[in-house]
Amino acid sequence: MGVVSDQNAGGSGIFVDFLNRPASTFRGPALMAGISGSSMLFYSAVHGDDGKVHLRIQDLGLIDLKKFDDREEALRHYTELWVRALEKDIRDFPEQYFWVHRRWKTQPPKPDSEQSAA
Repeated sequence: MGVVSDQNAGGSGIFVDFLNRPASTFRGPALMAGISGSSMLFYSAVHGDDGKVHLRIQDLGLIDLKKFDDREEALRHYTELWVRALEKDIRDFPEQYFWVHRRWKTQPPKPDSEQSAA
């Protein structure tokens, strides 16, 4: 099964740093791989200088939610894992990333101290 997850997850996502800014991120890839006991593969398509599209596949390893005491901690760890792979591809090929889809649209809630000062 494949999931296109590099989009703003809105209020249902978890905030992980994406290119040094918190971004609401889907936990679904990590959750589905963890529930099924499978590996998580990271796919990207890169337009090559040869005029062809090259499919890149990176095996991020077996997703084992039981390695962690807390399920949310596990999902965050594995979500950050695929986000780091995406960041590497973006840094390698920034001109090919779809920058217009507003990845940082949803912002994390402000701490209570900031809300009361406003």
